[in-house]
Amino acid sequence: MQRYSFNSLLYILLFCFFNITGHAQKIISKSMLQLDVNWASHLKQHDLLWNSIPKDYFAGAYVGNGLLGTILFKDDQLPNTLRFEIGRTDVYDHRTASPSAYETSRLPIGQLLLTTVGVATNVNIRTDLWNAEIIGELVTTKGTLSFRCFAPSNEELIIVNLKTTGNEAAAKFSFRPQLAQSARYIAKRAMGLELNVVYQQNPNFITRKEGDIEVVTQPLLMGDDYATAWQEQKNNNGERTVLLTVANRWGKYRKSMSGSATDAVATIHAAKK
Repeated sequence: MQRYSFNSLLYILLFCFFNITGHAQKIISKSMLQLDVNWASHLKQHDLLWNSIPKDYFAGAYVGNGLLGTILFKDDQLPNTLRFEIGRTDVYDHRTASPSAYETSRLPIGQLLLTTVGVATNVNIRTDLWNAEIIGELVTTKGTLSFRCFAPSNEELIIVNLKTTGNEAAAKFSFRPQLAQSARYIAKRAMGLELNVVYQQNPNFITRKEGDIEVVTQPLLMGDDYATAWQEQKNNNGERTVLLTVANRWGKYRKSMSGSATDAVATIHAAKK
């Protein structure tokens, strides 16, 4: 009976493995080359659709680029208002080196608001998967609004384009900053829980104008900050465009440093060129 050494058996097994996988790769590559799919049309069949304004954060339409994004739903404070909840993935507290529900929590930024003149009577909102954008059409008692919202993959921007008819030309954009509080603190206090937990608040945010750009700076207890800058501009065709960004020097450099507002304003200026 012929015997094989361990090395010989290993060589045979490797030869069989690569021979089989190599053959499989040829088959797969050939089948992939023959695959003829209109991806734009295919993905459109799976777009998320709403025939009413999403009622809350968990049901909202969303868009983002992995760093900066927004979720669209009905505002719970102002009537006739669409709420774009703004988020940036590296905006979180970092008071302790180890994870903590209160000291290393994600932090809220604020909401871009679009308040209509009339009451919405017909709503069509779509998350367009292929183009990575939210598309909305609202008919109100005072006119119509058509908008698209997207976050370019290679820019720290959220862009909203708006077209209106009738009295909805007076529809208004605004920004509501939100204090940098622990998400757990906000949720638990609202439920009347964990009232005995001592939580030191971050300093209040600071709002200012730089020309026609509104800037909101949120200082943190660690000595750094993050900042939101946004601007609305009217286009030659009568449409409006909102540019919004959130800058975070700590997130970028991992050093406690202020000056995020300077970066945010620079991003808005660069986007207008």
